[in-house]
Amino acid sequence: MTRQLNLDRDKIEYCYDLSSQIVSHAAKYIDRHSSPAVERATLILLGVDGTYRGQSLASLMVGKLTKDQLRMGIANWWGRALFASKEEPNVLAEKLARGKIKWSDLPEAPPSEIRKRTTQLAEAGFQKWSDLRKKQDLLLRFETVRPALGVQFQESKPKKIPQLAEQWREKGIVFQIAKLQSRDFLKEEFPVESLKIAWGSLASSKTVVVAEGLSLPEQTLLAMEAGLPAVVLDALVPILKGEIDAKRSLIDQSFALSLCSVFPMQILNLPVDLKGPQLLAHLLIYEQLARRQGVSFEKVMLSFYPAQEKGLIASLSFAQVLREMFSKSPLWYSLPEKPDPFSLITARVADLDVVLSLASSEIATQTALWLKETEGLSDALVVNTHGRIGREAHLLLDQTWKTLRHMHQATLWKALEDMALAPATQAVGGEGVFQKSFHYWNPVSKLLEVEV
Repeated sequence: MTRQLNLDRDKIEYCYDLSSQIVSHAAKYIDRHSSPAVERATLILLGVDGTYRGQSLASLMVGKLTKDQLRMGIANWWGRALFASKEEPNVLAEKLARGKIKWSDLPEAPPSEIRKRTTQLAEAGFQKWSDLRKKQDLLLRFETVRPALGVQFQESKPKKIPQLAEQWREKGIVFQIAKLQSRDFLKEEFPVESLKIAWGSLASSKTVVVAEGLSLPEQTLLAMEAGLPAVVLDALVPILKGEIDAKRSLIDQSFALSLCSVFPMQILNLPVDLKGPQLLAHLLIYEQLARRQGVSFEKVMLSFYPAQEKGLIASLSFAQVLREMFSKSPLWYSLPEKPDPFSLITARVADLDVVLSLASSEIATQTALWLKETEGLSDALVVNTHGRIGREAHLLLDQTWKTLRHMHQATLWKALEDMALAPATQAVGGEGVFQKSFHYWNPVSKLLEVEV
């Protein structure tokens, strides 16, 4: 039933162009700034791995630098330490992490030597991660008959995540979204060991893990190391919920998206409860943020709740417009707590890829039954281009274009404030954002730019 609505292709192109311009404007700020999370991930890619008392060495080392010192970039300081010391890098890293050697006590080093040494380390790190990802099965493959049934679950005990994933696979449900629940993700020091336990046994499965909080780049690297094909990576929803500072969230996501582009990994956004035009604009912005960092359309998977507009006609119109606007992207339909047959009709008719149920055996069984009963429905229905579904779809596209035009005039930062689902008074992470100095150096970012 897709592409039966005869939507205005020019207006769709206007929407693409507006969302691209909105992101390009915000990117000017993002490119001039960095965060502790970006610097920690940089250290990991420079070969600083391992933990000390449950915390990553990279986290402890970055934490020992003041904000003003960080403006030069952690690679500058690490290069200076390597130049000044004859210690093995792993021994030196632990001493810096424990404070046995202080960053401020390091002597000056020639900038050319720092750049030469750290560039070599970055190139070696890129080769290591590229080789690692080449050995892994990197692509989620979707069913020929769509949509497939998936479940989403969260658990606070790391050891239970792989157990739950296996239980659902035994029931024939292979698409899963797994979230480790912890308030520690809203701190700079995140639970590294817990994530390794939770994600370490999920390789070669169709489980998508959720990266969140103030450590998106490091969590993305952990997901890659675990051999996972995809990660939920979304800076926008935590901003709308007032959880994380907008600029910090987008800076961290930008770096993580570059990693997903260079060391191939599929990404998925978080669904959010918005009106149809706002939701489409939101998804277009998310897609453009990913595209700017080099992630291909096929690797940008999009998830969404039913739009706030009620009724089967509105749902069908929304899903049809969504399918046409994002024709290359796998679409995940997150069902409400109490799904109804109309949701499954919408998923069938719009040729969506995955229907996500809550992790309840009863709900999953009922959803599977409805999916079976609606099989072949999309081939049996023909939409009247000038009928109610068509009119609703044209109106939705027009309202989306107007929403994006308003966002373009207001800038992304102001638009996110206007769309907020909760006040940002409790948002965390903003204090970590810093402007790069004229002498800032990050060979990892340089290599990412070349690759992207």
